[in-house]
Amino acid sequence: MHHSLGQAGRYLAIAGLAVVMGLSYELFVFPNAFAPAGINGFATIIQYLFHVSIGYLSLIINLPLILLAWRKLDADFARKSLLFVLVFSAVTLGLGKLDLSGIAYDSGSSDILGPVTAGVVSGAVYGLVIRLGGSTGGTDIVARLLKLRWPWLPLGKLILVPDGVVLALAALAFGRVEAALYGAVGLFVAT
Repeated sequence: MHHSLGQAGRYLAIAGLAVVMGLSYELFVFPNAFAPAGINGFATIIQYLFHVSIGYLSLIINLPLILLAWRKLDADFARKSLLFVLVFSAVTLGLGKLDLSGIAYDSGSSDILGPVTAGVVSGAVYGLVIRLGGSTGGTDIVARLLKLRWPWLPLGKLILVPDGVVLALAALAFGRVEAALYGAVGLFVAT
C-alpha cells in the first residue's frame, strides 16, 4: 500500500483513516462505555469521568509527543502523525456537537458487539496508518522514542506496556473488567 500511493495520496489516506477512527469512537466506543488501548483510550477515560472532550485531550497529550518525534525521530513521521491527530480531534469535536444516538450502536444486552466492532476498526486503522509511515499518536510515538534508548526491544512490546496500563485503568474507570478486555481487541487486530 505504501509504495502504490504518492506522498499526497499517503497524506490523504491518513486523513481519511482519522475520519474513520473518529466516527468509530463516536458510534461504537462512547455509547458502549469502554476505552480502547493507547493515549486515546486514556483520553476516553478522562472524557467519561470528567466530561472533557477527547478531541481536546488528544491534542493536549499528543502535540508535545509529536514535537518530540519531530526533533528526535523523523519529520515525515511526525507530520503524518500530526495530520492524523488533528483530523481525529476535529472529527470528534465536530461529531460531539451532534446527536448521533439514532445511528450510534449501543450494544444493549450484548455488551460485546459494539466494542469488538470498534476494536476491529481501530486495529485496522492503526495498522494502515503505520504502514503509511505515520502513527495515531500517543503510545506509538512513546514506543518509538523508547526504542531509541533500548533499540534491542521489539516495538510491539514497547507499545503493549503503556497500552496495558490504559486498559487496566479502563477496567477501574468503567467499573467492569470487560471494558478492558474489549479494548484489547484493537491491539490484536493491529498486530
